[in-house]
Amino acid sequence: FISTFKRDILENATDSDRRIIGAGNAWAHGGDAVVDAQLYRGAGGRRDFGAFKKLYGFPPETVERISHQPTIDLLNTHAGVIASKHETGSDSFYTLFAEFVRLFDESDYDDAFLDGNANGVTRAYWDFLNCIKSEVTRVEARESNN
Repeated sequence: FISTFKRDILENATDSDRRIIGAGNAWAHGGDAVVDAQLYRGAGGRRDFGAFKKLYGFPPETVERISHQPTIDLLNTHAGVIASKHETGSDSFYTLFAEFVRLFDESDYDDAFLDGNANGVTRAYWDFLNCIKSEVTRVEARESNN
């Protein structure tokens, strides 16, 4: 998934990325923040930390600390849109995601934001999720000029 994102969206895939894509790993076509974060472990792990953060909003070591499934789902939703050739998010979509990331970070990754009293993280979470229907649009495939 990260390699495909780098190739299709960032346009900076490395030879290693192209080998991963060429190997046809089925799981590489759908984002999973937790699984992708594990790819950065150890001496032989991925080193393209910027691509991961663009997809999921946080560095891999932070994502590995998040066990709250609604938060993981939100990160995966963002990654799915930003990496898509068929959907695009509006400026508001990306701004609302950045606001959630900022507030969740400032809360020291407190995953109780959906339990009990609403706070800034709660509002940012729902603002982002509620914007998806209106702020993510389908992109028509471009025809090549042959």
